[in-house]
Amino acid sequence: MSWSFQIVGGDLSPLSDQSGFGLATGRDKTLQDLKLALYESMGTDPMHPDYGSLLDGGRLPNGTVVQSSIGSDASSLFRIEEEVSRVIQDFITRQNRRIKSDMASFGRTSISDSEIIQRVSSIGTKLFGSKLILQVNLVMRNNNSITITQPLG
Repeated sequence: MSWSFQIVGGDLSPLSDQSGFGLATGRDKTLQDLKLALYESMGTDPMHPDYGSLLDGGRLPNGTVVQSSIGSDASSLFRIEEEVSRVIQDFITRQNRRIKSDMASFGRTSISDSEIIQRVSSIGTKLFGSKLILQVNLVMRNNNSITITQPLG
């Protein structure tokens, strides 16, 4: 099983006894990692210029600046769903590369079935007043479903 430091409200989450930081594992790690990928503007990490999303604008690896997709018209809702799908497919590709690398190096993977996205069952956006809400439903390799509900904009 892999892990990441747990992030709450944009900061590392200290343990209650202040002896260290909380860890995100399993489905919580996948949720956290996906949210980070969705909120990170593509092109802001010089070591990984293709990481992140273009939801709030960003820069393509070729240097092209892209404006935010977020809006309330039907075409922007479609572009948002399309971009979320691209980010998730990139995430799945990265997971698969890690699994293959682990298998070649160690004969087993360090990613648990509760972390591995098997498929995307739906991606949708809804407007509630002036709030745009993203909802993503995923099926994990262990056949559990997880839902990401996140405000955008």
